[in-house]
Amino acid sequence: MVKVPPKEPEFLSWLFVVLWVGVIFVTVPFARQMQVWVADSMGREVFTYVVIGVVALVGVGSVLLLWRARSMGLSRLIWIGAVAAIYIGYTLALRDNPEEALHFLQYGFLGWLLFRALSHRVRDGSIYLAAIVLGAAVGILDETWQWIVPGRVWDLRDIWINILGVALMQVAIAKGGVPAEIGLRPKAAGLRMLCRAMVVVLVIFGLNLLNTPPRVLWYTAQVPALSFLIDDGRVMFEYGYMHQVPDVGDFRSRFDVATLRQLDQDRAVEAAGILEEYKDPDLYLEFLRAYSPYTDPFVHEARVHLFRRDRYLRKAFSEETLNDEALRREYATIAYRENQILQHSFPNTLAQSSYPWAPDQAAALEPYVDFDAPYLSKVSRRTVTNHSEAELFGLLLLVMGFFVVADILLGRRDRSGEKP
Repeated sequence: MVKVPPKEPEFLSWLFVVLWVGVIFVTVPFARQMQVWVADSMGREVFTYVVIGVVALVGVGSVLLLWRARSMGLSRLIWIGAVAAIYIGYTLALRDNPEEALHFLQYGFLGWLLFRALSHRVRDGSIYLAAIVLGAAVGILDETWQWIVPGRVWDLRDIWINILGVALMQVAIAKGGVPAEIGLRPKAAGLRMLCRAMVVVLVIFGLNLLNTPPRVLWYTAQVPALSFLIDDGRVMFEYGYMHQVPDVGDFRSRFDVATLRQLDQDRAVEAAGILEEYKDPDLYLEFLRAYSPYTDPFVHEARVHLFRRDRYLRKAFSEETLNDEALRREYATIAYRENQILQHSFPNTLAQSSYPWAPDQAAALEPYVDFDAPYLSKVSRRTVTNHSEAELFGLLLLVMGFFVVADILLGRRDRSGEKP
């Protein structure tokens, strides 16, 4: 049984929240170095084992506490087990990037601290949603801070993982701990806090949506001290287009079809010269810094497609695929499709460079290509193409307006003594 409110004063509960958020933020600049050290010393899989181990220990500890409090019941055990299973399931799903699973531990604990702090004032079901929303605000700010720190990136998937970590903890508390002091029926005060928290989250996220390369270029020009934000080409949010190439596949681009075609015609010689200068694979990272989505998105896109094509061509005939025909087929298909995209959308630039494949090279690859498999290039995969900036921001304003109006109406009912 979870006891609320905590024994300590309210300010101390919130101080614990602030200190833990500080720990999360302070570790961001050093996280990559620590992850590399752990991976080199013990292997990347250790992150998966750590998260699963901690989740298992917390689950067992929760069951023991319920048993000691004589509050154990089948329903509670099922919910605790289900939450632990989801944590572990998502951790295993992230085994290709096991470091990201650490977010579950960080934000699961944050969810617990937020619940404790909120329980000093909120004693109804809205407390769980309020904790999730406040956790989301921290998660978005965490990713914003990561974008600012050199060498780190903003990732919408990480925001989702952060929110999920907080949300699962609320489910565990509500259904596993079942605090007797927390009623199910939401009250006006709790709902108003929730509405205001939602507005704060939407404002923070809205600023992220607006932080596109053109705007970053504008405000870094106004404040030169911020120019480090574009030094390594890190992009927070950008919008573009999804192109469908018949009998080839789909790819994202920052340019519409007409603009891409015009740029390829007008800049072919110049762009090919730049690509030749950075043809050595060892210069690829240097190229990305020099020709980023900020400085030259057209040349940037062309080179990334070339890099992906050539990388997977090498992988298709590497030792990794000697005894794995399925993997060779997968890699060969990626290389072949990327080459087709280049031929279709960057034909003039490709023709002016030394990058085109000889006819016999493409023909030699064809026996290994899966022509029936649909293909979506991962180049520019973070570019938003299903909605325009105006559509997303308009929707955001609409939702924000809803919560503002809801807060006003709840305030009127509260003052009039009516129950919401």
